[in-house]
Amino acid sequence: CDHLTNFAVLVSRNALMATDPLTTAEEVLSVISYVGCCLSMIGLLATMVTILKFKRLHASKYQRLMFGLCLTLLAVLTLFIAGVEHAARNKAACRTIAIMLHFLVLMMFMWTSAL
Repeated sequence: CDHLTNFAVLVSRNALMATDPLTTAEEVLSVISYVGCCLSMIGLLATMVTILKFKRLHASKYQRLMFGLCLTLLAVLTLFIAGVEHAARNKAACRTIAIMLHFLVLMMFMWTSAL
């Protein structure tokens, strides 16, 4: 990736592989990113299960919008975790993942404005 969006900066490895201390920092940041994304995904899944489990919550328009927001956030995190490694090696994959991530972020804004 040679563009400077926030996802491209996270995916970029060229600047970080120059010296060993930066490689170690890259590994630490990678672990922190994956752990944070996984914890967020667990929280989103718990929220979605709670909304689906209780009929009173599922019947509310606000909670249905919240479910859509959670689903979109879960898709963003899943795509980010699954696509980070592929985007770093392949320019076409980088472009495809960037387009899908931007679309999903626009969907997040849509769900947020509907709330």
